[in-house]
Amino acid sequence: MLKRHLRYLLCWACLGLLQAAPAAAADSPASWQARCQPDLALESVDFASQSGDVAEDDFVVHLNWRNGQRTRLALPGAWYLQTEALSRHGGVCSGIGAVRLPHHTLLLVLPWSGRPGFDRLSAVAVDLQTRQVRDIQADIGEISPDYRAEVQPERYSLYAIKNWLVHADGRDEVQSAWLDISVREGKIVRAWRP
Repeated sequence: MLKRHLRYLLCWACLGLLQAAPAAAADSPASWQARCQPDLALESVDFASQSGDVAEDDFVVHLNWRNGQRTRLALPGAWYLQTEALSRHGGVCSGIGAVRLPHHTLLLVLPWSGRPGFDRLSAVAVDLQTRQVRDIQADIGEISPDYRAEVQPERYSLYAIKNWLVHADGRDEVQSAWLDISVREGKIVRAWRP
């Protein structure tokens, strides 16, 4: 009888730990797809863990074009996350940051787990006309705990962690600011707002 009660207590404790897990873990399965708007040459961006275990940080990312072409992105393995916070305003693909820029350019901003710290971002510039990847930056910084994003005609902006301050008492403090991401001559350019 005592063993049965201990098993129940252990199960309840496990359930409590599962409920305390980050929301991203529940929202990001081992394989998922960011669907893009029908008028875009890009149909979707696919994310798949090679092991089937998201915590292995071994996702591969593919671009699926409407003409049937498939392009694997040269990104390092990571646990790529879905977040509507990056696609909510002006984004053209669900669950990720994706914005059309001038000169047939698509800028993808892909969140990934930075555990035990804050989530981080990769950026990819794609030429929609030639279906070529123009530039990839695997790590453009940490997402601020206060997720925000804005789409402007020539850039994508997000609220990101600019600095970490360590006080004399050992306390850490995050300084966040707007990070503007644009593409110039096929290259991704990052600039902090003053």
